[in-house]
Amino acid sequence: MTIDLKNIDFKKYKRFFAFGCSFTSYVWPTWADILSKEIPDVDYYNFGHCGGGNLMMSIRIAEADARYKFNETDLVMVMWTTMCREDRYIRDNWKMTGNIFTSSEHDEAYLLKFADVKGYLVRDIGVITLATQYLKSLPCAGITLTSVPFDHQQDPNDKSIPKILEIYKDTVNSVPLSLYELEMNERWDNGHEYYNPNHCKPGETMGDYHPNPLRYFNYLKKLGFPLTDVSMKYALESLAILKKTKSIQDIEAVFNYLKLTKPNASNRHIL
Repeated sequence: MTIDLKNIDFKKYKRFFAFGCSFTSYVWPTWADILSKEIPDVDYYNFGHCGGGNLMMSIRIAEADARYKFNETDLVMVMWTTMCREDRYIRDNWKMTGNIFTSSEHDEAYLLKFADVKGYLVRDIGVITLATQYLKSLPCAGITLTSVPFDHQQDPNDKSIPKILEIYKDTVNSVPLSLYELEMNERWDNGHEYYNPNHCKPGETMGDYHPNPLRYFNYLKKLGFPLTDVSMKYALESLAILKKTKSIQDIEAVFNYLKLTKPNASNRHIL
C-alpha cells in the first residue's frame, strides 16, 4: 500500500520500520530518527547499516516482514543508496564496505575482473523493483526514498543508461527526488568536521559528507511530509549538540547516550 506523503496520518501507525545505509542509521540522527519524532508512541525499528547496499536492504525488508509480519498499522520506509556496493552475508555477519571503488577491501585485480558501474545499475534497479513490488503487495504503508538518483555515477555519454531506466520507469517514477538533488544541490557538503584517529593525524580533522540533522529535516519537509515543531526542534537541538563535538568519540558518546535514554530512538538489527 502506497501513501500520499503530504496527507500521511502518523496517528494510525503503531510501528515504524526504517531500512537503508549510513544515511538511515549513523552516529548522529538521520531522516529516520527525525521522522520518528512525529510518531513518538510507536515501536521504532531502524535496520539501517553503514556501508550497506540495496541488495542487503531488500533482503532485510523481506526478513523483517517474515519476523514481524507487517500489517495495516505499520509504516515501512527505505532509503536506497548508491549502487556500486557489494553486500555479503559471511559467517553469521553482513560484510558491507560501501562504494567498491573506494573501499580498501578489493584490490585492483578484483575491480578489473568483477566491478562494472553499469552492471551495478542493472543488478540494483532489478533488486529495487522486486523490493518495491513486494512492499506494494503488503498491507503496511510503504514509502521508498533514495539518497541519490538511479543514474548516479553512470557515464552520461552511455546511451544505454536511459534505455535501462526507461524499462524500469515505474520503479524510477515511484521514488521522489533524491536527497542529493532536492536538498544537497548535487553536492555533498561536509555535515561536520571532527577528529577521527582512524583517518586523521593528531591535531587534524576530517570532513564528513553525511548530511547534518537539519539537512535531513529540510529534505523531509521539501518532500511534503507534514512535519511539526517537534521534529524541527529535535533536528535543531541535534545539530547544536553535533557542532559542539570535536571527535568521533565525542559524537558517539553523546548520541549513543541520547539513544539509550529514549526508547523510541533505539536501533535494532536482525541477522
